[in-house]
Amino acid sequence: MNARQDSTDSLWWKVFFTPVGPRLVVGRRWPGLPRRRPSAGALIDASDVPQALRDFVRTLVKRTRLWRQEKADVARELIAHFDDALQRTATADEVVREFGDSRCAAKLIRRAKKRQRPLIWQAWRRAVQAAELAVALVVVLWMAMVARYYAGAPEISRNFTAEANASILALPESECGWPHYRDALLSLEAPPPTSSDGRSIVSPQDAGWPAMVAYLNEHQNALELARRGAARPHLGVPLTTDDAGLRTHLAMLTGRQSSSADQEDQIFGWGSPMGVSETRPLTRLLLADVRLAVAEGDASRARSDLVALMDMASQFRESPMFVAEIFALDVLLSVSRAIDEILIESPAAFDEAQLTGLAHRFATFSGGGPIRLRFETHRAYFQDMMQRLYTDDGDGDGRLTDAGIRLLLQLGPDVPLMERSKGKGALDLLKAPLAAQLIGSRREVVEEFERQLAKMNQEAAIPMWQWETVPGNAFEQQLADEAYYRKYIPLYVLLPAVGRAATQAEIVMQRRDATLTAIALELYRRRNGVYPQSLDQLVPELLPAVPADRFDGQPLRYRLSDEGPLLYSIGSDRIDDGGKPAETEYQQLNVPRYSWRMPNPPMHVDWILWDGRRSQKDSDQ
Repeated sequence: MNARQDSTDSLWWKVFFTPVGPRLVVGRRWPGLPRRRPSAGALIDASDVPQALRDFVRTLVKRTRLWRQEKADVARELIAHFDDALQRTATADEVVREFGDSRCAAKLIRRAKKRQRPLIWQAWRRAVQAAELAVALVVVLWMAMVARYYAGAPEISRNFTAEANASILALPESECGWPHYRDALLSLEAPPPTSSDGRSIVSPQDAGWPAMVAYLNEHQNALELARRGAARPHLGVPLTTDDAGLRTHLAMLTGRQSSSADQEDQIFGWGSPMGVSETRPLTRLLLADVRLAVAEGDASRARSDLVALMDMASQFRESPMFVAEIFALDVLLSVSRAIDEILIESPAAFDEAQLTGLAHRFATFSGGGPIRLRFETHRAYFQDMMQRLYTDDGDGDGRLTDAGIRLLLQLGPDVPLMERSKGKGALDLLKAPLAAQLIGSRREVVEEFERQLAKMNQEAAIPMWQWETVPGNAFEQQLADEAYYRKYIPLYVLLPAVGRAATQAEIVMQRRDATLTAIALELYRRRNGVYPQSLDQLVPELLPAVPADRFDGQPLRYRLSDEGPLLYSIGSDRIDDGGKPAETEYQQLNVPRYSWRMPNPPMHVDWILWDGRRSQKDSDQ
C-alpha cells in the first residue's frame, strides 16, 4: 500500500466524500486535507479498456446512484476487473456478456456499498425509515377514522313529539282548555296596550292604565273565554300545530313570530311549548283585570281571575317540557304579588269567605306542600337529542356523527377543534372526525346525564336553608375542567340551568307562603280589630304553622309597629337587619337571587315580603 492509498483511507477522505463533506470545506483548503480524488468519469476516461467497456462501466456506475467517491471506487474496481478479463477472453463483447445485466449488477453493488457506509449514516437511515413508517401509519389510521366518522349517521327511531301529541290528542275535548284559549286569542282584535318602554300594563300604577282599562272593558268576552278554559282540568294542546291562522294572529298581538315549530319531526322540546307561551297575552290581561275588578268593586270577578291564573299555571305544569314549569312559576309569582298588593291597597276588597277560598286554592297548588321542579321532564328532550347526535349500535352505545357535531355547533357550545364561525370547509372536514373522538360515546354521555339528573333532583328536593351550595353548582364546577367539558359537551347544552330554576322555585314558595300569611293577618285583623303581636297567634286557626324563612329555616320574621305589620325574610346575607328594605326596586327584586352563601354579600338588607305599613299610611291619609 503506497502513501496515496493511505491518504484515501483516512477519516478526512471518508468525511469529505460524504454528502456533508463539501459543505464543511466550501471554498477553502484545510490544513492536511488531501487533494481531491478523481471522479469515476475521470478514471473511466483514463483507463485503457476498449470504448465499449468504458461505456458499459459508465452506465453501470451511474445506475448505482452512490456517493461520488463510492462511484469512483466502483469504477476503479470494474476497470481492474475488466482488465483482467480481457487477458483471458478475446473481445470486449464477450467480457460484457460474461458480466451479465448492468441493472441487476448496479443494484447488487449499491446494496453492498451501502452496507459499508459509516454507522452514523446507518442509524440516520433507520431513523428516517422509522419516521416514514410512523407517518404512513398515522395517515392510514386518520383515513380509517375519517371514513368511519363520515359513514356513521344518526338513526331517528323515536318521535318523542308524536308520542307526546298522541297522549294529548287522546284527551276528551271537554276536558281541554286550549279550544277556549284559542277562541279568546282570536277575539282580541288589537294588541293589548303597553307602556312607553314596552312593558305590560297590569296595575293602576303603570303608565297607560286608562288605555288598558278601555281595552279590558272592550274584551271582557275574551277574558270570560280564558276563565272557561282555565276551569278545564287539562291544557290539551299538541306540541306542534299547523294552525297558520292562529300564528299570524299571535304575531299581530305580540309583534313576534311564535317560537313553537309546526313540524312534528322537530327536536322534542325545541322552543317554547305550544299553548304556554301563546297564552301569555291572556295571563297578562287577567292580571290587569284583577286590579280593574277590585277598583270597580267586583270582588267576585277579581277572585275568578286569580283562580283562573292559578288553574292555568297548573295546566302548564302538565306539559311534558321542562320550560313549561318555569312559565307556571312565573304565573304563580304574579298571582302572589297581585294578592299582596290588593291586601295593602284595598284590604276590604274581598270578604272573608273569598279570602279563605283564595288562600285554600293557593295553598293547594300542585297538591300543596313544597313546589318542586320536575327535572325528569327533561329526559325526553335529552333522549331525542342523543338519537340525533349519535349512531345507535342497538346496545345503548354509539359514536358521534357529523350531523351531531353540526347540531352541537348550532346549539352553541365551543366544540374543541371546531369553530362555529367557520363553514363546512376542507379543514373542518378533516378536523371534525378528531373532534368527535374527543367527545364521550353515547353510553358515556347517557350514564353521566342520568347521574347528574339524579343528583339535581336530590339537591332540588332539599330546602334552601339546608343547601351547602346552589344545586347544580358542582356540575358547573366540573364543566370548568377542560377534560370533563371536552368529554361531556352534550351535557353542557342538554342539562337545564338547575341552579337558577331551583332558586326560582324557592322564591315562588317563599312568596306563596308570605301571601298566605298576609291573608291570615288580614283575617285576624278583621276578627280581632288589630294585627297579632306574633305570627304564632295565627296558628292553628288561620295557618297550620308559621311558614319557614327559606334562608335559615326559622319562622318568617314579623314586626308590628304603630305604622303597621311588616313581614320579611332575612334574605341572602342570612342576617336579620330588622326589616331593613332595599334602597331600590331593582335591589328588592334581587335580594333573594344573589349567589347562595357568598363570602361578601353585595347587600345587607332584608327581603320585604309584605309591608302592611303602606296600608296604614294610606288609610291615615
